[in-house]
Amino acid sequence: MAYAALRNIRFSRESADTKREISFPIIYLGSVQVLCPVGNGICGSVEEIFDNSRLKLKHNLLPKQILRVKDNLFELYRADEEEHATRTVYNFNKIIYCGVDSKRRKVLVFNYHHLEGREGDFYLTHAFWCEKKSVAKQLAFTVGEYFQKMNCVSVQDADEMGNEESPLTTKLKPSRGEKYRKIPRKRSLNKNLELNEI
Repeated sequence: MAYAALRNIRFSRESADTKREISFPIIYLGSVQVLCPVGNGICGSVEEIFDNSRLKLKHNLLPKQILRVKDNLFELYRADEEEHATRTVYNFNKIIYCGVDSKRRKVLVFNYHHLEGREGDFYLTHAFWCEKKSVAKQLAFTVGEYFQKMNCVSVQDADEMGNEESPLTTKLKPSRGEKYRKIPRKRSLNKNLELNEI
């Protein structure tokens, strides 16, 4: 299964403060287009990105960049440029899937919904090389907390509101062997999240 190659992130009981800004030095490995934002294409996308950037990474040809977490988004900009340099912004509400690669645990991976138009949806898988495994895990955890905070309703709470069928099939805390992922609105009856077993 495609999710077997992505490492599980365990959620702690403490809630991180998403209002504060945190910056991490990273190397942007690149992106590839995927037809389906979740499923079998994720592992292949990670491998393709890493194969394309392997030589550049080995010879230090990829520039160091800063990935800043603030206000439920990632800001990416070059480390050697000034504060007002060109930035790439990734809003958490457009991230479909986020995780850490199990082969290379320093690699943060997420699928991002870029466009929606006449031609259909446009999804890219982005990969970032972090300095430490703990940084990649913390970044994935930050996105996971956003998913929990904004989109999760427990089945019990939905039942208390008088809904016979819960709009979401998730719990507030994943148990061992489970992880969260966001489901695209058009592709599923479940509007936001689904809980998968590995």
